[in-house]
Amino acid sequence: MRTVRSYAVKSFWLTLLIFAVFLVAQVGAQNKKPFSKKAILTALKEVKSAQAAQDLIALIKESGVNFVLTGEVEKELRDRGAMDNVILALRLNYRTTSEIELVYIPPGTFMMGAAPGEFGSISDEGPARKITIREGFLMGKYEVTQQEYERVTKINPSGFRNCPRCPVEQLSWNDAKEFVRLLNNRKDGFKYRLPSEAEWEYAARAGTTTTFAFGDTLNSAQANFDGNNPYGKTTKGRFLEKTTPVGSFQPNAFGLFDMHGNVWEWVEDVYTSNYTGLSNNDSANTTVGDTNYRAVRGGSWIGIGGNCRSANRGKISANNQLNDLGFRVVAIANR
Repeated sequence: MRTVRSYAVKSFWLTLLIFAVFLVAQVGAQNKKPFSKKAILTALKEVKSAQAAQDLIALIKESGVNFVLTGEVEKELRDRGAMDNVILALRLNYRTTSEIELVYIPPGTFMMGAAPGEFGSISDEGPARKITIREGFLMGKYEVTQQEYERVTKINPSGFRNCPRCPVEQLSWNDAKEFVRLLNNRKDGFKYRLPSEAEWEYAARAGTTTTFAFGDTLNSAQANFDGNNPYGKTTKGRFLEKTTPVGSFQPNAFGLFDMHGNVWEWVEDVYTSNYTGLSNNDSANTTVGDTNYRAVRGGSWIGIGGNCRSANRGKISANNQLNDLGFRVVAIANR
């Protein structure tokens, strides 16, 4: 009972604090004065979760006040004890210099690999094991697009041209790594990299334990793949025979698009024939197996529904450039 009462009291005071800040913001907006930086910092240092930070940010934005997240403000927030996930939430909302639209993925645990008896699964998807995602991270909301890739590298290798919002494809793992290097050279406040397999599957599942983020069936109204071959007891659909603009289909619960289908996505990991002997954390495997072969995830426009399963893995030479191979990035906010 004491724990419940303590939580309730803390929640009450946090709610009261946010409400007070909101009132100050409303007054400031009416008087056309910028929101007091001190009031914002006072409120934000009390926030303990990314969701609470997002709620407070929404109040600040709705009030129409002027708040700029500068390096100096970040330092003051950290000095006052603000948590990293609050800083991440602020960066997503108030820093506009990032080349890539990012989504915050919270920490947690999940079972990586195919569930026992999952139709279409093979031995490289197991043994299933519990993985801990130790810290929250930022992930590309979409697969990297042709427009984004060309802006950074000055080239567009894609087979399906004239579609700036379609995922870039026909690039190797090495090409994806070079894009990341060039993106990091821009020093926009984020450190970019490819996701690990564990991070990718955790993000794809988005808290679900089903075959897909949308359940145990998949048809081409939900993702871009060969709709003549849906997964599970569902209807056949269209086969578009090409990539589609990112965001054309429904997102998962984390707000990520095209984690199933469109293009296979390169990850950092060396491909292994199974998970035996690998760590139970979220780090990438960069040593076990043949480093000339990397894992890809998510399935593609040309494949069957079963290839798009959250647990499914592909093995591709790091030098291969195919018109159904793309990627998305992970980012960490610089401290």
